[in-house]
Amino acid sequence: MAIKTVNKQENGGVEAEHFEVFVDDNSHYMDEDYRYKAGEFLNYDEALTEAKRIVGPFVHCPRQMIRSTLMSMPRSSTPRSIASAISSEPRCAQDG
Repeated sequence: MAIKTVNKQENGGVEAEHFEVFVDDNSHYMDEDYRYKAGEFLNYDEALTEAKRIVGPFVHCPRQMIRSTLMSMPRSSTPRSIASAISSEPRCAQDG
């Protein structure tokens, strides 16, 4: 997971800062071909909230439930669909 600050030239040459959240595939360490952009955000807090939303299910869920969910999903599942499936499990609910 990475949050990058990006400055873009807008109309009139004024730079507008925004933040991009990227998700890496841990099976392909340091290989940016296996990275996807989860979104662009106007401020850091929004970017951090999205990063926590993606990672949260993996932190709050019992390891065996994660393993069971992963085993039941197709190999072609995206990180986003895996996180969504895990977070839908009642025992993986986050505390705020």
